[in-house]
Amino acid sequence: MVLAQSVGGIFHSMEEYESSWETIKASSEVPLYGDPEAAPDPAPLHTGRMMSGFKQGLRDLLPLWELILSRDTVGQIMALDIQDPEDFRFPPALWVQTVYDFALAYHNQTLHREHMLKALTPLYLGRTASFVLETQHGDSSDVERTVETLCREFEASKSYLVEQWRWRDE
Repeated sequence: MVLAQSVGGIFHSMEEYESSWETIKASSEVPLYGDPEAAPDPAPLHTGRMMSGFKQGLRDLLPLWELILSRDTVGQIMALDIQDPEDFRFPPALWVQTVYDFALAYHNQTLHREHMLKALTPLYLGRTASFVLETQHGDSSDVERTVETLCREFEASKSYLVEQWRWRDE
């Protein structure tokens, strides 16, 4: 529920402030003030429940996902089901495409917005499990590099979002 509320707020803001975000071409570094504190050593994260939630979503929500996501994206997500749990990877480019397609479906009101936002949760769990597995043996700089890779993927694919957003407005 928290994910649906958070993402719903972001998607609503995208509609409210589209004239601001549409024209931005790249990110810029945010100034850092003060000294960052070291994060405490995190407790180990277990991906089993996340993976179960993702697989349950594949079983139960596929018809909804087929209304929201492109055919290619649905095919790539379905292929994730056959991966070995320890080697599970939800690629950044696939996650970006998924988020952008959900944003477009929200904008286009493809489905009741609350149902659509809740349908994102299992996909988020899959991406989170992948992130944990990708970074579990690395240090904080490895985690930062993984996050930065995802951010760059969002930037690189933004033209798709803008083009589709405008097309739906016409």
